[in-house]
Amino acid sequence: MKSEITIQEFKDVLNYIIDNNKKLTAKGKPKVVIEALGVHGLGKTESIIQVAEERNMRVVKINLAQIEELGDFVGIPVKEYKVIDDKGSEVWVDDKVLDAYLKAGYSLSSVTESRMSYAIPSWVPKDDEEIILLLDDFRRADYRYMQALMELISKGEYISWKLPENTHVVLSSNPDTGDYNVTSLDPAQRNRFISFTTKFDLNTWAKWAEEEKVESRVINFALFYPEIFDNPNDSGITPRSVVTFANTISGISNFSDSKNLSLINIIAEGCFESKENTIGTLFTMFVNNKMDRLITPDEMVKGDWKTVSKKMEDSIYDNDEFRADISSILTTRFLNYVDIYYDSKEITSKEVNSRIIELVEHKKQLLSMDLIFMLIKKLMGKHPMRSKDLLRNKTIVDAIQGV
Repeated sequence: MKSEITIQEFKDVLNYIIDNNKKLTAKGKPKVVIEALGVHGLGKTESIIQVAEERNMRVVKINLAQIEELGDFVGIPVKEYKVIDDKGSEVWVDDKVLDAYLKAGYSLSSVTESRMSYAIPSWVPKDDEEIILLLDDFRRADYRYMQALMELISKGEYISWKLPENTHVVLSSNPDTGDYNVTSLDPAQRNRFISFTTKFDLNTWAKWAEEEKVESRVINFALFYPEIFDNPNDSGITPRSVVTFANTISGISNFSDSKNLSLINIIAEGCFESKENTIGTLFTMFVNNKMDRLITPDEMVKGDWKTVSKKMEDSIYDNDEFRADISSILTTRFLNYVDIYYDSKEITSKEVNSRIIELVEHKKQLLSMDLIFMLIKKLMGKHPMRSKDLLRNKTIVDAIQGV
């Protein structure tokens, strides 16, 4: 069975492929095309768009499952004529602009030559900026279109037109496992690109959700019940459907109110395909155990330390017994929040540095110190001047030297 890679690992591969494609182009070699293959709602398309945004590239996204006419994708057939300028240079022009060329001084060849060609489709990029051409739902395309795509994928061209040199083709697809209405590929098609089977990674999703400001209580819920993502084809529970659920219930302020909790259960039934309403049941337990009231990352960083430490202790300790599961959730939220917003206007480095020192020196363990020290080392590498206050703490210095 083919091994799977996480969405973050796919992003790393895509970044490498784009860089390497530039080197291949400089050597006159064809670019490599890659495919993100995986179950629905995994974040494949979003991850490709994220790479483009991080690299300041433009995305041209074509959903192949929605293409109804082949001409919409490969261009409309046109008749072309060969014309010659006064220096004897030849050029092919379509019949719609032939008169304009003749008036400009071009002439038809002595033996009028013509051919059938294809007009460049409107979606083809026309500038020199770096572009990702994302062929979304590639394996859901009509078989005729997939045949037409073979030349475009392997050579970046289709009969009479070419993609701009700075265009990188990336595919996303659902697998041919019997669960999806997709077209099977023959060996000749599969050999024209590299395919990577992607899988869900909770830590990558949690950081993305933090950055996208997904409903905070649902992020905690997903971190507390990671097993909900195990069988998406059976349960209908995917990262996408969880985000839809989060957005839908985000307008409810008090989850513990019985009327609101009943409404959340109804919403869960609509968002997920599970006959047992797994999410509704688990979320009710989550709320009944007051897990929806966990401190937010924003509070952990900006709140008054006396109040924050008391609230964290009340959550993490149950009759003096350390709750590693809750500590793990709060650690993940804190790390992601700081990593995302440390160099933004959301928080100041002074707030973060002071809070980290207070966490390290607190009489009771609250977060995973190993991960906190890894974060400190990362911050010092990325922002040495802004994080220098951390180096004044002996506990931190001794710890990071051992990390």
